[in-house]
Amino acid sequence: GNTSCKTTVVKKSAKMGHFSQLLIVVAVIAVLGAHATDDSSGGNPELLKKIHDHCIKETHTSEEDVENFKKGAAVDNKNLKCYAKCIMMEAGSMTPQGDVDIPTFLKSLPDSRKGPAKEMLKKCSNFTDKNLCERAYKIFKCSRETDPKNFFII
Repeated sequence: GNTSCKTTVVKKSAKMGHFSQLLIVVAVIAVLGAHATDDSSGGNPELLKKIHDHCIKETHTSEEDVENFKKGAAVDNKNLKCYAKCIMMEAGSMTPQGDVDIPTFLKSLPDSRKGPAKEMLKKCSNFTDKNLCERAYKIFKCSRETDPKNFFII
């Protein structure tokens, strides 16, 4: 008889594809408009929590450091920097080379937010640090300083 087993493997990217626009909006840098779920992006807090939890675990970042950074504190440690990189990579908003995928990011925003996003990205997406954790952290920090009202990190 035939004793082979068939195993179906669902790729992570296939599962995440449906939510990629929201992820790019939320995870890239700043959500320009305070609320990540109040527009056409749909909102999926569970998926965002999964990415957050995955990146916390992978980088050994403390929830306290993430919260303090959100509030504007200067949290300058390697784990938080790599957390920023992890969030961007998981969302597909940073290429493996460390570049911000600006066209994809802008495409995911409602028209009303594209102008402010372009300005912020012009200022905050040109870091060239070889260390991608450092680069991602600088992008988040620049975004927070450029537009503190709308800054968002999951």
